[in-house]
Amino acid sequence: MIESEYLAKHCDGKELLLHIRIDIPKKETTQNGDFCCRFSVPELNIDNPIFGVDATQSLCLAILRFRSWVESMSSDGWTFYFSQDTDQEIDLLATYFPTQW
Repeated sequence: MIESEYLAKHCDGKELLLHIRIDIPKKETTQNGDFCCRFSVPELNIDNPIFGVDATQSLCLAILRFRSWVESMSSDGWTFYFSQDTDQEIDLLATYFPTQW
């Protein structure tokens, strides 16, 4: 499992310590043999199984789900900080999804 911890601050002053998790893809035991990679944020009761035809696709789709979640939270007025450095806001989209290499 990949796990990162962030402090999320809302524009209304609310703060949440969040644990973002992306599981290692696992092959399902169903007939179609798809792979599943979970995206979860336990503090927000988010637990999404993400399915793909193979391990790579399920992982890529879980990472895209993470991006979608960050975009949604940011649009709703949330900013993010590393839990060890709450004075310096981090732009998760620019950090993890750069537009240029």
